[in-house]
Amino acid sequence: MGGITTLAQAKNIAPNSKGVKAIKRLEKIYDILKLYGVEKFVTFDFSMSGTYGYYSGIIFRVYTFGTGDAIVKGGRYDHLTEKFGKKSPAIGFAIVIDELMNALIRQKIRIVYTRKNTIILYDPERKREAISLARDFRRKAKNTELIRKDRAKGLEEYIVYGNDYYAGNLIYLDRSGEITMVNLITGEQKIFGSSSENTSENGSGNSTENSTENSTDRSS
Repeated sequence: MGGITTLAQAKNIAPNSKGVKAIKRLEKIYDILKLYGVEKFVTFDFSMSGTYGYYSGIIFRVYTFGTGDAIVKGGRYDHLTEKFGKKSPAIGFAIVIDELMNALIRQKIRIVYTRKNTIILYDPERKREAISLARDFRRKAKNTELIRKDRAKGLEEYIVYGNDYYAGNLIYLDRSGEITMVNLITGEQKIFGSSSENTSENGSGNSTENSTENSTDRSS
């Protein structure tokens, strides 16, 4: 196992022309990786073999700090799709989620999300209006999470939840008829009167939606 010099050594002891051809192919791949500036992260291991028998060419593994096993495993399988009725060469990979999460935690890496999704929190009495509002948001390709409020929990607990999951806004439909809008990025809160002034079952809920968008835009 080693860097580019390993390929030269392997070429000298390759048992046949097929082996030499495979090594030359690796050299071409390495040249492409150099164009991306990642060659210092690449090593070649001729002892590595695939767990599955369908690989027909190169196999690869991706490692990082903080984990003992690969976080990505993949390779070339030109005949695998034939088993499902289609002749099509392919190359693919799988991300090992458990190993990836372990590495992120140990390296103390926090993923930055675009906080544009909205949580609609509602009391059971406001279910119809909450679903109507969520449907309208989703029709307009707005990521929306609908949550029925637990009476034993306060609004602050759901604000903490929204921040933990990188939501941008929270809309709370209170049983009293009030609507509380929370910008989870800035912490700004606004309270509106009865929902009949802002949205209806058959309406688009534009007042609530526009206020949410404006709240997010100001914090972007």
